[in-house]
Amino acid sequence: MGELVSNSTAVRPSSVLRKNDRLSLDIVKQSTLQLILMSPDLLQRITHSPDLCHGKPCIRGLRYPIEFILELLSSGMTHTEILEDYEDLEPEDLYAVLLFAARLSQVKSIHKLAA
Repeated sequence: MGELVSNSTAVRPSSVLRKNDRLSLDIVKQSTLQLILMSPDLLQRITHSPDLCHGKPCIRGLRYPIEFILELLSSGMTHTEILEDYEDLEPEDLYAVLLFAARLSQVKSIHKLAA
């Protein structure tokens, strides 16, 4: 009873997947994530207006500052938990936040401004 049958093809539930099957699934997830992050439209989800959230970058003008979402992620919340708690957010919004943060961190050097 551990297998599901669909059109005469046996499909194993994820709890019964072999190690190689899980590796293949991880590769598919990584490929999908790479396609999402390569999307030129992803960063367009990040908006910025002096009249909204004190000019901080936000997600699609929804009054969710990037720093707030990063704090949720760094506190250990999963993407699923965030999307359940904030129903007007979409999975691509969370990827846009991470991509935005990654781009901000791509500096060549950091200099001390004051002694």
